[in-house]
Amino acid sequence: MQSYHSPYKRKRGDEAIVTVSAALAQPLVRPIAPGHNRKRSTVVHVHNVKEAIAERDNLAMQRHELLRIFNALETCLLSDRSLEATYHSLHEAVASTSRTSFELQHLAKLLGIWPDAYTLGNAMALYHGERVPSISIAWPAQAAQRQPALQQEERRSTFRAHLDRWTGAEARLPELIVARHMPINEAKVASIRKTDDSLAVTARNAAGNRAAPLSHESAESKAARQDALLDRIRARALSKSLGPSESERQLARLRALTPQTIASIKVLLASRPTKAIGMKELVDNLVTSLRRRLGAHELTKSVELLALDYPHWCKIGSIGDVTVVRFAGTSP
Repeated sequence: MQSYHSPYKRKRGDEAIVTVSAALAQPLVRPIAPGHNRKRSTVVHVHNVKEAIAERDNLAMQRHELLRIFNALETCLLSDRSLEATYHSLHEAVASTSRTSFELQHLAKLLGIWPDAYTLGNAMALYHGERVPSISIAWPAQAAQRQPALQQEERRSTFRAHLDRWTGAEARLPELIVARHMPINEAKVASIRKTDDSLAVTARNAAGNRAAPLSHESAESKAARQDALLDRIRARALSKSLGPSESERQLARLRALTPQTIASIKVLLASRPTKAIGMKELVDNLVTSLRRRLGAHELTKSVELLALDYPHWCKIGSIGDVTVVRFAGTSP
């Protein structure tokens, strides 16, 4: 305790002694501990806040981009008419529809958002005229059995619900494995077996109509010759079906460009008062608008495929010597 004598007197004349507590003499602001850098701690706090804001904005941009890619992938899968849709066959169509890049990392993020969205597997695909290892993409069995319109609406709403809770996780994709042979179509296998059975019957009938075998030829050698003949016929039929022909490869390339071709035609029709256009003018516009450079002959074939696949929307006719393409109704 500290005390001092006041120069003032009380009314009774006694000298007033004022006692001041030592606790009241302490400073109101807490002193900074030795070695503490208040400026540096403030800078670190501001830096952490900036990083959190940047991470939040980056996650929001990724969500917006992935939503566009998912919608584009759903549209391309709905319009794909190949036996097996793969990443390489849908790569350019999805990138063109979503107007952004479509990489394997994006596919991993889509499965990280909704693991049950697609069924993935190993496959071989034709990409720029070469067979490359790829990943097959298909809807689950339950979703594939639903009506397309109802299926698309439910899947997109479900994906948006999962997207709101996504924090950046990625799923593990199947490894790219090089297959020795292209997968055989089941319909082709059935036709080969049917042909094999008919050839076997024909061979047996022909063997029965022949003259009696020589005395030195036994029944075992005759059966062995027939088996060898059937083996050669079967091997020849299977060798023809192991790989697609050049026409099938060209058809697969053109069908992979169908979504991109439809998108370019829609843009062209939006700036025209009429929905009819000459084939030559349409092909010239597609040459400059498509990302992948194709010749006039291939683009003409692509338009003819559109007329076959979507006859309610695309019709090809002629006025004199001029081929005219007319678009009417709802676009795919």
